[in-house]
Amino acid sequence: MIADRRPRSVRGSSVRLLLLMWHPFLWAALMVVAMVAVTSRPAVGQQQSVAVPKGDYFLAFSFLYDGDFDRGARAFQSAARGGIRSTDGRWIDSICYATMMGECMYRKGELNLALEQYETALKLFLVHQNWMRQVEFPLAVEPSRRTLRRPVTWGSSQRQIVIGSIPNTVSISQALYSTLKIGKQTGVVATQQLFPIHAKEIVRCTTLALRRRREIMGPTCRYSPLTVQLLNALGRRPTAVNHWTQSWIDLQLGIVLASVGKDKEATAMLQRSVVVAGRFDHELTPMALMELGHLALQENKYDEAGKLFLEASISAGIFEQHDVVEEALNWGLKSHLAAGKRGLYAPLPLALQWSRTTSRMLEAGLYVAGAENYAVVGETAKATTMIQSAQQAMRRRDMSRGDLGARLTYASALVQFQQGNLAPGRKLLLQALAYQQKASARLLQLKLAHAIAVTGKTTTGVANELYAATLIPPTEKDWRLRPCDSLTYMMTPHQLPLQHWFEVQIRRKEPEAAFEIVDQLRRHRFTSNLELGGRLLALRWTLEAPREALSEDARTHRKLLEANYPKYVAHSIDSKAIRDKLMELPLIPAKDDAGQDHLELLTRLHKLSGIQEVMLREMALRPQPTESAFPPVCDVNQIRESLSEDEMVLSFYVTNQKIYALALRKTRSDHWVIGSSSKVQSELKDGLRQIGNIDKDAPVEFETVIAEAWKEPFTDLSSQLFADAPDALWDGVKRLVVVPDGFLWYLPFEMLPLKDGLIGSRYPVRYLPMLSLTAGDGREVQASGRTAVIETELIAGETEETGIAGTDQFKVRIPRLSHLPLPHIVPSNLIVANCNRLIVMSDVVGQGKRPFQWIPITQDRAKKGDPLEAWFALPWSSCDQVLLPAFHTAAEDAMRRGGTGNEIFFSVCGLMATGTRTILLTRWRTGSPTAYPLICEFTDRLTKQAPDQAWFESAEWFRNQPLDAEKEPRLKSPDAKLPTTMKHPFFWGGYMLIDSQRNGPAAAGDALNP
Repeated sequence: MIADRRPRSVRGSSVRLLLLMWHPFLWAALMVVAMVAVTSRPAVGQQQSVAVPKGDYFLAFSFLYDGDFDRGARAFQSAARGGIRSTDGRWIDSICYATMMGECMYRKGELNLALEQYETALKLFLVHQNWMRQVEFPLAVEPSRRTLRRPVTWGSSQRQIVIGSIPNTVSISQALYSTLKIGKQTGVVATQQLFPIHAKEIVRCTTLALRRRREIMGPTCRYSPLTVQLLNALGRRPTAVNHWTQSWIDLQLGIVLASVGKDKEATAMLQRSVVVAGRFDHELTPMALMELGHLALQENKYDEAGKLFLEASISAGIFEQHDVVEEALNWGLKSHLAAGKRGLYAPLPLALQWSRTTSRMLEAGLYVAGAENYAVVGETAKATTMIQSAQQAMRRRDMSRGDLGARLTYASALVQFQQGNLAPGRKLLLQALAYQQKASARLLQLKLAHAIAVTGKTTTGVANELYAATLIPPTEKDWRLRPCDSLTYMMTPHQLPLQHWFEVQIRRKEPEAAFEIVDQLRRHRFTSNLELGGRLLALRWTLEAPREALSEDARTHRKLLEANYPKYVAHSIDSKAIRDKLMELPLIPAKDDAGQDHLELLTRLHKLSGIQEVMLREMALRPQPTESAFPPVCDVNQIRESLSEDEMVLSFYVTNQKIYALALRKTRSDHWVIGSSSKVQSELKDGLRQIGNIDKDAPVEFETVIAEAWKEPFTDLSSQLFADAPDALWDGVKRLVVVPDGFLWYLPFEMLPLKDGLIGSRYPVRYLPMLSLTAGDGREVQASGRTAVIETELIAGETEETGIAGTDQFKVRIPRLSHLPLPHIVPSNLIVANCNRLIVMSDVVGQGKRPFQWIPITQDRAKKGDPLEAWFALPWSSCDQVLLPAFHTAAEDAMRRGGTGNEIFFSVCGLMATGTRTILLTRWRTGSPTAYPLICEFTDRLTKQAPDQAWFESAEWFRNQPLDAEKEPRLKSPDAKLPTTMKHPFFWGGYMLIDSQRNGPAAAGDALNP
């Protein structure tokens, strides 16, 4: 049997004699045996029947081309069981079995398993890398006399195609081992035999494995030891010198060169590999053209790429490679759309006609491409027809659960959104994204990069390059070519790789770059919890935010979107007209005839916004780029330039072991490490308890608020946070921006003592959730507009008289005040869209089942209402200021039940995502009626000063107000009245001002000297 012949690569002489024992009389006999063996070869018919891979392997392609990938994988696996083995393991025919099993897994979206098979094939190639040198190839290639059974109909090649005649089966010289015994002497002799193989198929599969591995691994491929081995092996050009098979080596070497980023050398190699013997197309020509197309795409040469993919499809059609035809035309369509061409991709309908009698997978793939094409250009009816045809072609086939099925589902979701069907569209989109979650090459590349980086076996430079390549947000090209994969990437949390990248930059002594990564981590933490990973938010800002809040790129994208979606623009114009009318009316409709007209306007606005929201989802699915206006990307140099000379930004990053700090000034930056995050957290808990935060509603002893026990833990906190900071850290500082992280959100930095007093008594302080927001967004300061106030109770059991009296103060001191009655029926996002400032004098719990499900505005006394996530929807909010003086956080019980700071981080980011720039909230609330005059004081000053200065002076005023213990709901009244003020931090330390506005109506820096 062939399986017993134990073929091996032969090196050295044509005959090797391995004798267990030498005998002087054996030589002559052994030479005779060897000569007989070398000169014997099977007849032609016998070669065809025994050539490997055998016939069952080629029969398995019928399952692949029919879209039955599971059956195809099983058939290739079955063929592999009959593969040739020796004491050295599997032979070169197993390259084919492993590659094609991988291809079936690839088509199903199981990229990790597919990669394993492709690498198995390539490792076999390395074991037998010199196999082509032992093959009896023809010395020259002749023109083929083959007649095409089905001429290609969808395009004419711009190349002069001459098909070369390369035999399907050739003979390879292999070693045959046998035992020879003469007398008492025994030896093993290796003789040579010519064995038939399908060399073209082995080369094709090796090349396909190289292609897929490069595609799946992406930028991580260059750092794999296997890649280096392949580069070295192919660099030795393992075939006959000056032989036409060098073109095959050119192709394989070109792919590996592209894998390591040597694109120019790769292009040269691939161009040479398109033909053999300088003139003949061959079975690997389609692959060469495909790879040249991908290299053109890398350089954003969409037209050139499109031409190459079309040529690849034509060549694949000539050689009846139906899978390559489908792949090439799919990429041709992507290039067509990426180039901005709006019409139908011309080859599709003709290729569809050709495919109907060739391959069910090809037919289904072309229907899917047609559905995608028609959906993107807005021809919904034709797209629907294509979807139905594709579903029929995929019926009862595995391909409906693979890549083709996912693409079809994604296109179907887009069509549903175009038809205004929100719920069905969302359902289909979730199905497509669920598939993409397992089939995303980008997510797998990130996983591979992280695995390489964390092993510690590579340099920090390599780790940095890997993370920089795999953690970059989707680019414009990504959105044009892979919108579904880009959405999946944005929606998938990848905090661990970002954290490790930060550590890499710290080890590289690049603290500024490290904190840019921290900002990227925070931005991703926020956007990955939004619908479609922030893609909808980006579109809302691009289309609806004031132009001054947008970058130049975002303004360019706005123009393109407005040109492509005139109906959306018309709805926006109508929406603005309605909002202008509403601004002249009360915030809540009256219960009269005028109120009915008012309610009709609100209903129309709500309906228009709903239509626009569906259109936004259509835009989100299309292959078009968007700029993330909020949150912006962090650029430390740009932030530094935006700072005034007397301004300092303190940004922190908390890990399980340490806290990292970065201080930015206009002319310098400083970085230090706080040794133990657990120690800082423990000290903070103690400090919060000393203030009086035992439980959210627990009474506070009067002795607590006249004592100074809180000073010791906060002094220790200050020492820990700034012990290793530069001595000159605070020199010249007059304004402070704090970017907290983790549990540091619960720390009132204003309470930290310095040499010359508390931070809060020395500097105006504002907080921000991200470093990138420090520079502001370019919007002009808004004039005082309408203020909406909702009042239920600041603390459970508050008397109705307290609320009435407080609201009366607002009416006197805050112009254009609208008091929201309870109950009311107006959606909360319409309320904030029609006021400039919102004051919520109600108990607010900033947590829900998901980060944005807490309710800022209640609609009735049962505290029901719309969650914060409802505010993200259109109309785009114009509420510039939000004040929440009874907001709950984990600080109120000194983190006794845990606390990560996320309830503050997500709430603040969510509010700012709607356009809000100034937020006042509490880490703990006292329920004090003095909150009303404090809010009045702050809003008064906001009309004249920058928000941080306005709050600085308001807090100073508040601390000097007399304390009436009997009116403080959480304070145990003393036995005797003792004159004191509100100076204890229990009353003022819980407030935090979050602000990205920087300047107020007065010039920045006015009256900033404390």
